[in-house]
Amino acid sequence: MIFVTVGTHEQGFDRLIKKLDQLKEKGLIKQEIVIQKGYTEYAPKYCQAQKFYSPVEMNELFKDAKLIITHGGPATYMSAIALGKPTIVVPRLRKYNEHVNNHQLDFAYKVNETGEYNLNIVTEMSELYKMIDFCLNRQNKQGQITSHTQSFNSQFSHILESLL
Repeated sequence: MIFVTVGTHEQGFDRLIKKLDQLKEKGLIKQEIVIQKGYTEYAPKYCQAQKFYSPVEMNELFKDAKLIITHGGPATYMSAIALGKPTIVVPRLRKYNEHVNNHQLDFAYKVNETGEYNLNIVTEMSELYKMIDFCLNRQNKQGQITSHTQSFNSQFSHILESLL
């Protein structure tokens, strides 16, 4: 199962949900896709989706997923990495009216610059299927966060400061 979460931000994320639905419709993705769609207006026809899940349901979906696709919220993608799950980060972008600015993109790139993590960042939907295929089929899954937690936490404030 692939779990997709777009967070709780009040702007929709139609671009991501539509693309996943298209990939599923075409049969390119065989796995079940479960989506937490938040305020996204588009209702997928080929993927299971609901607006929000309870915290308990979210935890179960994270644990059961073979791959997690998430918006660019650091708490979400770090939770996925903490579970050792292959993770794709699709930051919400201002140019598509998905957020008020590009802080999710900026922050994801800053995290990659630390060298502690290698986030699989996708900004254009034309790149999504290749990244999904890569993450589902590669041998090396994302590393556990536990060995890097202290380092990440100490760098977290520096990253935030550099964005301000």
